Amino acid sequence: METDIRELVREWTVAKMREYTLTSVNRGATVRDAVERMGENKIGSLLVLDDGALFGIFTERDLLVRVLGTGADLDSPVEDFMTTDPEVVHLDDPIWDVLVQMDNRGYKHMPVIDRATKAPIGTIGVRCAVSMLAECLPNAIYNLPPDPGNYPASREGG
Repeated sequence: METDIRELVREWTVAKMREYTLTSVNRGATVRDAVERMGENKIGSLLVLDDGALFGIFTERDLLVRVLGTGADLDSPVEDFMTTDPEVVHLDDPIWDVLVQMDNRGYKHMPVIDRATKAPIGTIGVRCAVSMLAECLPNAIYNLPPDPGNYPASREGG
């Protein structure tokens, strides 16, 4: 019997994800500190905390556009360049809703927050969600027929 991916993704919640470890810096950290932490953990974003509470999120996009794109000093406070008051997801949110929100808003990473305590748990990334789907549903994912009408409008890469 063929599994309908759409139904499963609507039923699965963020709690089913296995990779939302908390990687963070404190509010007083520098951009350099944040970039070093991201490099050490091989991640594309981290949470900025203030006394253990979510204060913001700092992503690769923030680094490229807001720091490197403006020639800012890497020893500046990370809070000057992070995304403040980011939208968050909770463990009981359906993966489908999270993926739609990420797609609609152009997010690659979103903070995961405990609904009851408001404590940050980590981040969820679109790559992680897609990897989990491929791992859990390999036949449904890897055996999808090609869509000849789905091709990029312009050439990407070199």
